[in-house]
Amino acid sequence: MLIQRAKEGRLERPIIHEKALDVLAHQIIGMLMQQRRMTIEEILRLVRRSYPFRDLEVGELEEAIHQLDELRLLRKFGDSYSPRNPKALQYYFENLSVIPDVQKYTVFDFFRKRRIGTLDQDFVARRCVAGVEFILHGQTWRVISVDEEKYHVEVEAAPPSLKAIPGWEGDMIPVQMDVASEVGRMRRTLGISGQAEDGLEDAERERVSSTLSLQGKQAKIPSDKLVLIEGFENSVIVHTCAGNLVNEALANAMAALFGSRLGSNIATQVDQYRFGLIFPRPVSAHMVAEEFRKLTPNDLESMIHETVEASDLFAWKHWHVLRRIGAVSRQAEYKARQARLLVDIFKNSIANKETRRELFTEKLDVEGAKKILAMVSSGEVSIDVIQDAGQCTPLALPLLDRIVPHGLLRPAIEEASIIDVVKSRLLSTKLRLLCMNCGEWDGIRTVDNLQDKVRCPKCRSTLIAATYLSDDALPKIILKKIRSAKLSSEEEKEWMTAWRSAGLLQTYGKKAGLVLAARGVGPTTATRILRNRSGGEDSLYLSILRAEREFERTRMFWD
Repeated sequence: MLIQRAKEGRLERPIIHEKALDVLAHQIIGMLMQQRRMTIEEILRLVRRSYPFRDLEVGELEEAIHQLDELRLLRKFGDSYSPRNPKALQYYFENLSVIPDVQKYTVFDFFRKRRIGTLDQDFVARRCVAGVEFILHGQTWRVISVDEEKYHVEVEAAPPSLKAIPGWEGDMIPVQMDVASEVGRMRRTLGISGQAEDGLEDAERERVSSTLSLQGKQAKIPSDKLVLIEGFENSVIVHTCAGNLVNEALANAMAALFGSRLGSNIATQVDQYRFGLIFPRPVSAHMVAEEFRKLTPNDLESMIHETVEASDLFAWKHWHVLRRIGAVSRQAEYKARQARLLVDIFKNSIANKETRRELFTEKLDVEGAKKILAMVSSGEVSIDVIQDAGQCTPLALPLLDRIVPHGLLRPAIEEASIIDVVKSRLLSTKLRLLCMNCGEWDGIRTVDNLQDKVRCPKCRSTLIAATYLSDDALPKIILKKIRSAKLSSEEEKEWMTAWRSAGLLQTYGKKAGLVLAARGVGPTTATRILRNRSGGEDSLYLSILRAEREFERTRMFWD
């Protein structure tokens, strides 16, 4: 499609940033450094000679100057302004580029516990949430969790997918509305006549025909004239051939609407041909369709403007705008929580206004979304709904594959392969063993070398606690307990945890050590795994794996 458009000379519309206030602030300091002193009239006259600032208003220029004054980057002398050196000099030369400086996140294979590469911070902050797939070193990976403190991303292998995000590309080039609409028109034509237009190779035509044929057996084919709304588990996919930016705007509005109604955050996933709403519990696709029909263009616009500041993307953009106006140091590291606080602190500044301008220029096509809603309202675009079909449609799979747990669609990798990896890792893990009877034995053993009966080599007691290698506090707590010294509430808690782990080793031996060696699995979870076993050894490893994944998924919420 894109190749054909290029041959015909139909290129995508360029996006021109007009009146970027952070760039304006930087240029004001540059002009003052060169001229030493300038009046507002002189600055305005010079700035307006640049095409993006040709319509700059005096009030907008005054806002930028006021912000620079608050940041102590310039000073006023009568009707003139001059730079405050050396601070202004440092600010100017540290911000010569509008391309943000970003940290690197290390990517770890969750199963094999090994480093596989790095990702840019902007990619992680904006794209990497649990379930998202991306490509790194030619392999498709699915995100399990993100650690902002350690700059770590835990991932698992996923099946090859043409829909996976290229990990090296931090800012994806969006498919615009007219291009996506044309793809929708081709779907409609092929669905009606069974004949594809020229421009497709034979193999491509066959693949497209096969996919649409499968789609047609389960539901109607979404196109430029039909929006298909499909419910699957706790997700609802809205098939709209409207492009990334329009779908982003529609998804934001619908998430805000249902978030307000249900009293919870509604996650979204977007691509060029559909957007997904992820609910905390199953919601009828018919309900979503009803709200989509009732949503007016004006309601959409007001909802997006009112809620955009609460988004992660706004906080990320806002952080870098603050950097470009000198409010945040170039050495400061991005943290989501601090970024959210700064959004509130600078709520009435040019940073807020500039962030909004960038988002509505680059990321959200509100006018295109309003156009889609108007066509739905007029009947030019119809809506069809599919609910409880038992399986998702082929055209929903690319998005659902990123937001629905693996077991409901397909496994990420074969179970046998997972079991082998987990087994090898756990058996080679080292545990620190402490005798809770005499308190004199402190040893390190690999799980593979544990016996079914673990005994203290000094007193022969089987009351042996298992802990992690760097736990230097527990030996002291055990000795205090043996000597009947008073323990603090925290020490008492550690003692009870150790006591429970010792009970498990006494009862289950090596199997208990195997479970306790898992990441994030303490005695309580280990007890549940060991007691609820149904099946053989493979079942045990799969239970351990599920517990590890649950820990990794919920770790960010733990105190």
